[in-house]
Amino acid sequence: MWQIYAQLARDIMDERQREADARLRAGRPVFKARPHPGSTPRHRLGRAAGRAAER
Repeated sequence: MWQIYAQLARDIMDERQREADARLRAGRPVFKARPHPGSTPRHRLGRAAGRAAER
């Protein structure tokens, strides 16, 4: 059951990141905002989110 919530949280984080990237890109060209979906920088997510992502 908790897997569903984990997936939902991941989807929401992804969507927020995509929105932020789109907002950034609108201002000026950003070179490779997201190089690979699996390599989200842990330091940007924060300690708790980073720990959850490693699990």
